[in-house]
Amino acid sequence: MVGVPESHFSYWAAQFIAQGYKVAKASQSENQVSKEMRQKTEKATQSKKEDIIRRELTCVLTGGTLVEESMLHDELATYCMAIREMCPSEDSDPEFGVAFVDTATGEMGFCQFKDDRDRTKFETLLAQLRPKEVLLERSNLTKLSTRMLKNCLPSGALWNWLHQDKEFWDEDRTESELLIANYFGSGDKGEVSSWPEDLQKIRESSPLALSAYGALVFYLRYLKIDTEIVSMGNVHIYDPLKKGGRMILDGKTLINLEIFENSWDKGVEGTVFRLLWRGVTPFGKRLFRTWLCHPLRSAGDINARLDAADTFNSVPEVRDYFLSTFGRLPDLERIIPRVHAGRCKVKDFVRVLEAFQAIEDGIEKIKEMHDLQSEGGLIAKLLVVFEGLKGLLDGWENAFDWEKAKEEGTFHPFLN
Repeated sequence: MVGVPESHFSYWAAQFIAQGYKVAKASQSENQVSKEMRQKTEKATQSKKEDIIRRELTCVLTGGTLVEESMLHDELATYCMAIREMCPSEDSDPEFGVAFVDTATGEMGFCQFKDDRDRTKFETLLAQLRPKEVLLERSNLTKLSTRMLKNCLPSGALWNWLHQDKEFWDEDRTESELLIANYFGSGDKGEVSSWPEDLQKIRESSPLALSAYGALVFYLRYLKIDTEIVSMGNVHIYDPLKKGGRMILDGKTLINLEIFENSWDKGVEGTVFRLLWRGVTPFGKRLFRTWLCHPLRSAGDINARLDAADTFNSVPEVRDYFLSTFGRLPDLERIIPRVHAGRCKVKDFVRVLEAFQAIEDGIEKIKEMHDLQSEGGLIAKLLVVFEGLKGLLDGWENAFDWEKAKEEGTFHPFLN
């Protein structure tokens, strides 16, 4: 047990987490006055008297599930992955159900697939996501899969062995727990119809994936961050190979060509990713990594992306505006989940509004330029995506004093 000042908690917690520890935070749940009031009530009811100020567990922090911006030192996604395997024997072809989460952005994904004896798809999935933490069903993982995990996981990755049914829920328990918790519904009781569309699909056709998703929800509940992450509904079905219109880079290819990690120290220096990594925003860098996992194969799609880049380069003032302005944007993908959870600081909320205002100004610049406005393809799609953004921002511009909010950390309404 370690006592540290509240103001330095993030710093010291990060030090322990970097060494592979889990950090549980206990905070005071009452002050001296409320303690005295409670003791008077206990005395009147002749219940057991507690002489100390009560403290409660408020969160558990692990290396694969960090959400606080001050503890995140890498702009790339950090995944926690739950894995369930069904394999009658070591010599049989296995079937996997996998669910993963990036708690910093609230992104959750899942998939179920039949694999060959060499675990080709499983190795590909691990090479693409490189989870820093895994949840495994106790006594239900074959030796070959265990060996694959040891070879593919980054050094220092956390292994969590969960008890079958009690902690690593099966598909029926998962459905029940989701309905009881009512993460996606309204009212007193959740309904399956309120679940995200992709979650409804795996409920109907992918029991192993739903079970892995249940293990993930259980673990997030243990960490006390399940409501803020799961209720976002940011879930999707993930295909490790993405055959439609994409080049297939399996795990062996990603490793042998040193796409994401080199062979001498498992770092990024000298890799294809490091060579081509030129994003200016954190979320752009994460998107580029996803693109590199699944390169385009269709000539039409490739040319559309190149045409969009050529069009921007043909208008230097717009290109320079985007590079200078967007390079200063905060990590919206990581701040928005904190806004959703109600844990966002006032100055961070203002940063989100200012970021979307900068994006809106950029969209207006595109519309002003005839060459860009008449351009079809990806730029036309970009304009459609942000059509309603101006209307959403109008109400906030005069809602409070943005500058005072950033300086003082409180909302100050404008005085008429």
